[in-house]
Amino acid sequence: VIYWIFGGFFAASQYIGKKPFLQRLMDSKVTLPPAVWQNLNFAWAAFFMILGAINLYVAYHFSTSTWVYFKFIGAMGATLIFAVAQSLYMMR
Repeated sequence: VIYWIFGGFFAASQYIGKKPFLQRLMDSKVTLPPAVWQNLNFAWAAFFMILGAINLYVAYHFSTSTWVYFKFIGAMGATLIFAVAQSLYMMR
């Protein structure tokens, strides 16, 4: 559920306020066009929604130890890889 809350938060920030959440968070450090900020913010929203669905699938189709391993190693690793991919996208 927490991943879906994060995803919903990122998605809602596209429409609430003048700037997406990611832009509010990093605007003082990185200068990007508004369309890029929206793409990045949407990508994080989609990432968390998908991660939430995968988490639910693993929780109901695998053992508890596999689910715990996924939560600590898999989800954290996926988030790290996604963050690196996002930073490479921002460098373009």
